[in-house]
Amino acid sequence: MTFRDTFLLAICIGTVAASWTPVKTITDDTPMTLKFALRSITPLKDLDAKLMAVSDPDSPKRGQYYTLAEVNTLTGNPKAAARVKTWLESNGASNVYAHGGPTYVSATLTAVQVRQLLQTTVS
Repeated sequence: MTFRDTFLLAICIGTVAASWTPVKTITDDTPMTLKFALRSITPLKDLDAKLMAVSDPDSPKRGQYYTLAEVNTLTGNPKAAARVKTWLESNGASNVYAHGGPTYVSATLTAVQVRQLLQTTVS
């Protein structure tokens, strides 16, 4: 498995809505907080089956809903979170933390770090 296969990065790509007004110019040292969404360790078909089992009126598991901690255990990916955290920290990110299972890793980088790390443009 490659590093790229370990996590999904959600980036919104598109044009800015015509009604939006820029409020700040992005400079190289502008801090940016990014959130990386990690792949679940539980296959989606298994999650779907678990969801349907507690929702199906004919299921013996009907109404036995999952707690947040149980959902986090099912969907979290601690190994991927650790790898992404290490990668971000080794590239100068600050405020790096995993959360939601962990299903996400958040970090603060400067605009220039984002450009270099993700090989993209930021404006």
